[in-house]
Amino acid sequence: MSGSTPAPVIDQDEWGICGFVSVLNALHEAGPLVRFGHALSIDQIHERLAVEVVTFLKFVAAHEAIADGDTRVIGSRAGLADRIVAFSRELGGTATTLNGLVSEIEGQVITASVAIGSGSAGSWAHTWGDTVVAMPVSGMCAYLEWHKVKHSLRATPLALNGATLSGQTNCVVGLSDTRRPRSADPECGILRHWVYVDRGGIVLNWGARVDVSGGLPANLTSKYDGICHVIELL
Repeated sequence: MSGSTPAPVIDQDEWGICGFVSVLNALHEAGPLVRFGHALSIDQIHERLAVEVVTFLKFVAAHEAIADGDTRVIGSRAGLADRIVAFSRELGGTATTLNGLVSEIEGQVITASVAIGSGSAGSWAHTWGDTVVAMPVSGMCAYLEWHKVKHSLRATPLALNGATLSGQTNCVVGLSDTRRPRSADPECGILRHWVYVDRGGIVLNWGARVDVSGGLPANLTSKYDGICHVIELL
C-alpha cells in the first residue's frame, strides 16, 4: 500500500552475528517466524537471538560428533565447528572452542538478557558485549539447511556497487574487504559481513531497509569493497 510503514527489520545492533540475522531477515520476509504456533514480533525475535545462535551451534557440535564429518548429515560439514571458532577469533572473538563459544553466549548474553528483561526497548542488544559468531559460507549453508531452506551459490567475486548489490535479489550476500588481512582459512578469505537483499532489491542491514540502486551508503563503502559470496534462496 502506498505510504504504508515499512515492516521492521531484525537488527544485530552491529554485534558479530550478521550471518544469523541476514538469514532470519530472509525468513521473516517470506512469512512470520513462528514459535509454538504463534507469530513472533520483532521484539520477541530480538529477545530470542541468543537462544537461536546457541541452539544452532549445539546442533553443529552434536552432528559433527555423531557423523564424524559425514556431510550427508545436515549441519555436519567436516570441520565446521573449528572453522566457526577460528573465523570468530579472527574477527575479534575470544572463545577457543565451540563449547566455549556456547558457554560465553549462555553466560554473558542469555543470563544478562534474563536479568535485564524485556521492559526496555533494545535492552537485548546491550548484553552481547564483544561476543562474535562469525559464519563462513559453509556455516551459512548449514544454517539454511537447518531451517530447511533450499539455496544455491551464485558465481563470485563481484564488484560492490549499488546496481550489483541490489541485483542480488532474494539472496544472502557476503561482503569483503581487501584492505584487511585475509583469513587464515581460504574459505573465509576476505569475507567480513553478511546482508540480505530482498526480492525488490532492498538491502536489509543493521536494522534498516536501504535502497542502494542509486548508490551505496557510507556505512558500506567505508567498510567493504567487494562481494565475495552470494547465496540465492530458492
